[in-house]
Amino acid sequence: MKKGKDPFKGRTGSMERHYVLQGADEALPYRVFVPTDYKPGAPAPLVIALHGLGGHEDAFFDSYDRAPVTLAEQHGFLMAAPLGYRVDGFYGATMGGAPDAALRRRLELSEKDVTEVVRLMRAHYNVDTDRVYLTGHSAGAIGTWHLGAKYPELWAALGPISDTGSPASVERMKAIPQIVVHGDADPTVNVSGSRAMVAEMKRLGAA
Repeated sequence: MKKGKDPFKGRTGSMERHYVLQGADEALPYRVFVPTDYKPGAPAPLVIALHGLGGHEDAFFDSYDRAPVTLAEQHGFLMAAPLGYRVDGFYGATMGGAPDAALRRRLELSEKDVTEVVRLMRAHYNVDTDRVYLTGHSAGAIGTWHLGAKYPELWAALGPISDTGSPASVERMKAIPQIVVHGDADPTVNVSGSRAMVAEMKRLGAA
């Protein structure tokens, strides 16, 4: 590879990229999908996808019958999936209780990994900053609501799948359109968590 040449420039399709996360001082992976009709001169929507507990950055690319990748290609949007620093980072969501120093560091770096991947995607591609979307499954959905409430200015819409959250956080993201998906037979994350959040959205007249 020639010095200074970007090996990803002009590439489309699915690829894995890496960067050094400051504070962690280690290289972290993130998956990227660029549709074949992507044109650097035209701003493109971006979907950030957060994996579930124990998963990794490949989950939304290689699982779910690869439906997310198929949709990205069909509809022409960029997609990126961070690791979240660790497979159990929860993207900064504390899940209640007071974390000790080690857990607090993991949560902070997991959250930072997501915001850094957003920054990197905006640096490497022509991202339409008015159409950056956040979705996640299970632990990734918990992270979606956490990051939606903490950084509401970043997201055009949220799409949590099999989630739970704090109804007190809804006020901070009530202006963000959301689609909430959760089956009532979910044996891992009880549907009551999503229902409580949706009830609060309705009470506040959320988007």
